[in-house]
Parts: sequence; C-alpha cells; structure tokens
Amino acid sequence: MKNSTTKMISFIFSMMLVFVVILVIFSVNILNKQESYVALSAEGYKNHILVVGTHTDAAFLQEVYEGAASVADDYDAVVELLLPDSHADDVSISSWLEYAEYIGASGVIAYIDDEKEIVNSPVDITGKKIPLVTLGNDNPNSSHISYIGTNKYELGRQLAKLVNSIKPQNAQLLVVADTNYNSEATNIMVAAFSESLGSSSNLSWHMLETGRNKNVSSDEIIRQTFLKRPEINMVICLSLEDTLRVTQSVIDLNKTGDIKIIGFHESEKTLEYLSKGILSAIISFNPEKIGKTAMKEIFDYKQNGYANGYIVSDINIITKQTLARREHLK
Repeated sequence: MKNSTTKMISFIFSMMLVFVVILVIFSVNILNKQESYVALSAEGYKNHILVVGTHTDAAFLQEVYEGAASVADDYDAVVELLLPDSHADDVSISSWLEYAEYIGASGVIAYIDDEKEIVNSPVDITGKKIPLVTLGNDNPNSSHISYIGTNKYELGRQLAKLVNSIKPQNAQLLVVADTNYNSEATNIMVAAFSESLGSSSNLSWHMLETGRNKNVSSDEIIRQTFLKRPEINMVICLSLEDTLRVTQSVIDLNKTGDIKIIGFHESEKTLEYLSKGILSAIISFNPEKIGKTAMKEIFDYKQNGYANGYIVSDINIITKQTLARREHLK
C-alpha cells in the first residue's frame, strides 16, 4: 500500500513538472516571437495591460499603445505592446490570449484582422474573466467586454464625399481592398460608397482585391495593375498595408504627380508621404484616443462589472493643410 501511495505521489509530481515545463516552453516561444515595448517597469504597479496583434497592424497598434500608456498612471498600470518582428513570426491572437492567462494580465487590448475569427476573453488562474477589448473587426460570436470599431457604412459615405471633393477631371478611380479577411465589412463600405457617390460622368471606378492570389504578392498585383491601366489617376486604399504598397508602386513607377492617393490609417510613414504631397489625404481613426478609450473600458469593467459593448471610433480626414495646422499647434 505504501509503495502504491509513493508511486501515485511520484506520478502526480511528474505530471505537475511536465505541465510547468510546457508552460515555460510556451512562454519562451511567445517571447522569442515578439517585439516588446514596455512603457514602465511592471514592478510597483497594480495592473498589467497587454496590447497585442499581428505584424500587419504594428503601426496602428503602436499609436494605440501610446494612447493607452499615456493614461496608465491614472489606473496604477503598466502597458506593454507585444508584436512579432515580421509576418513570418506572426503569433495568433489565441496564443496571445493564452499568454495573457499565463502571466495573469489585468486586461488585454487586441486587434482582430479577420472578421471570421471568434475570440474569447481569457481567464485568470481563479477562473475570473480578464477584460478583453477588441479593435479592427468583430465577430458577433466573440466574447469580449467591448469592441471599438468603425461604422463601415458611415466610412463609405465619408470616402465618397472626400473623392468628390478632390477627384481630378475624368477620374479613373481604383479602390484597393484585401477582402480575404474582411469581405463583409468591405461590402458594406463599398455599397455605401457607391450609393453616396451617385452617378457621375466625370468618374468611373473599379475594385482591386488583394490577398486572394497566394501565388502572386499583393505588391506585384498592384504594380501590374498600374502598368496595365495607365489611365488610373486616383486610388483609395482600405488598409494601411495596401496604402504603403500603392504609394511605393507609384513612387517606383514615377507617377507621384499623376495619381491622387487616399490612404488608410495615420502612421509615421503615411504622414511623411502626406507632407510630401505623395498622399492626397489619410482616413484616420484617432488610434491614440482608441487606446485611451480601451483603458477606460477595461477599468470600468474591473470596477463596475460591466462596460460599453460597442463603441464607434471617430473618422478623421487628414490633409496636408490640416497636418500643417496640427504641426503649428505643437
């Protein structure tokens, strides 16, 4: 009987050891696949908030992080941005949420690329929900305390208004969108855009869907489109990544004075292109404000047990003129 008890204790101890080793390996693997920006040392702070996403969303999330970190002291918190170094090192959102559980994070702000992806709030060691705020895309079956996103119909209306205000004579417009992940959201946006644009003999447009052809890079698809359709004189980009691809192709083909480009999301690079006149305008959603709002939602939930389920982010249009006024006010 004593031998059986000893064997049982040894078995349980071995299983616990294996479990700990697996957790350590998982944590090291995650940490080796991230680019981590820590606002302050976590020591001495009551709360630890993670901002997570894929490499694609790095520029946008950097600004979300900066907004969240700017109010961290108000909540006795440290904010940490976790991003992979490259597409090859991308970590899934579910892995980031598992990591949040492992370290006992106080809250998570996560950018969701795919509208079909279902995410669930992580839980701590006691089984209590860790507040999760999602950005980007939302699946109605996901479990989170808040989603901060754009009204896609209103975005389509705003794009149409902008196009009508800056379009060249006999505009030949190309709308570039990656519908591989966000087909439903894109369809709503495009429907509103078409409806608001109305009929105009001075404009024709068509869509270029990137991301669907796995054998040809999106960069090459965009470049070939410009070469095959030299009449294109205006482009709308519906993602930050496509904005950078389109802009680079226009620069490489020496067409910077011939094509008006409306970019998506403000970042250091897009603002630089705007100041140089390569971009005509940028559609922005005030990512720093989103970061601050996400922090408020997390701590409202922690204090009151509830938060706003859906928050519509602002749509801002940045032009070279508004950028100059912003710089003047600094």
